[in-house]
Amino acid sequence: MFILAIALFSCETGSSSVYHNFAPAVLSKDTIDLSNKLIFIGPQIDTLKMDIQADCDCCASNLAFINDSIFVFESLCLEGDDYFKGTYFKFKSLVFLKFHPMMVSSIHYPGENMETTWEKASDSVSYSVLHFSTLKSEWVLSASFGEDTDYGMCNRSISVEKYLDRLKFMGVYDRLELSHDLK
Repeated sequence: MFILAIALFSCETGSSSVYHNFAPAVLSKDTIDLSNKLIFIGPQIDTLKMDIQADCDCCASNLAFINDSIFVFESLCLEGDDYFKGTYFKFKSLVFLKFHPMMVSSIHYPGENMETTWEKASDSVSYSVLHFSTLKSEWVLSASFGEDTDYGMCNRSISVEKYLDRLKFMGVYDRLELSHDLK
């Protein structure tokens, strides 16, 4: 699952470093305001309905831009979900993501009572670049890897506030140590 999440947006990996905003202030100035936006990501975009299609297991994700520099990435799968945090900055039509090496996973055990266990892992820092564009006056983020491209649009089914409340309720916020980053 971790490999899938990184494959969706990974460009290269580097060595571990301290978690902080990595963009010089001059590069952060542009017209794209992603703060407090929740992006739903999938492998297809329906241009008639202006909606993301993700009808397969492990191909849907959420990317929450919490403020002007911190994001949370959630990779959704039937057997479990992976959560990452990181920092980002924007430059013209590009959004640069720096994934913190910590990953938190929820593992689901199917049955009458859906049990969930949590695992925490650490890997190297990874980076991704998303392309920002508009289609029929709506924001579209895209990431290409090989011959495949994933697309993201503002999530219409849940607000970023309710999404973050859900992550707090589930304990993802504490497990990712996001409260410390947002002080």
